[in-house]
Amino acid sequence: MYKTIKNALFGAVIMPTILASTISINPANIDIKLPSENNNPIQQLIGGTEGNKIDQAQIDREEKAAKIDAYYSKKNMKLAGHGMGIVVASEKYGLDPYVMAAIATKETTGGNFACPVTAKRTGDIRYTYNVFGWGSCKIKFESYEEGFETIAKNLTGNNPATKRYYHGKDTISILESYNPRHIVADYPEQIMAIMKTIENTQVTDTKELAVK
Repeated sequence: MYKTIKNALFGAVIMPTILASTISINPANIDIKLPSENNNPIQQLIGGTEGNKIDQAQIDREEKAAKIDAYYSKKNMKLAGHGMGIVVASEKYGLDPYVMAAIATKETTGGNFACPVTAKRTGDIRYTYNVFGWGSCKIKFESYEEGFETIAKNLTGNNPATKRYYHGKDTISILESYNPRHIVADYPEQIMAIMKTIENTQVTDTKELAVK
């Protein structure tokens, strides 16, 4: 009899208390406030929100363009300010932009002496946009940008007409095709040396950033 009464009291008093406690801590009833995405410290550590992420690719472009422009500026070359054009055209076809910048330096002193004989003989200033001596200065361009596009496209083997000379080659081999060693024995080495100098150029003035 005593056990029966004890069990009854447990069911009547203790169980409702436990049940009430269970209900009170039900996760569904807890209002948890998570940090918003903008204030989430973890999200901030891994790069912030989508709108605030840094475009590393653009930073790299501007750095390369600035170095090219700084190099040209220090040597008073006409192509100063066209660094970004060289970088964008090169990136489009997968060419190292310093290759193009160095070739222009070697062939026409950065545009200062772009096909002068042909331009003078024909009276056509469009030859002066051929800052690479492309086609033995028999080819003219409407702008520097067209020249950048043409060189990048050809040197990466993306022009079917010249693909057999450049497709799938490394930088040294590309330069050997551009100006064969039987013409200039150390042409690739000369270009590579200029490339290194441009890449190591210090940019100390923000005004040296490329014209976009």
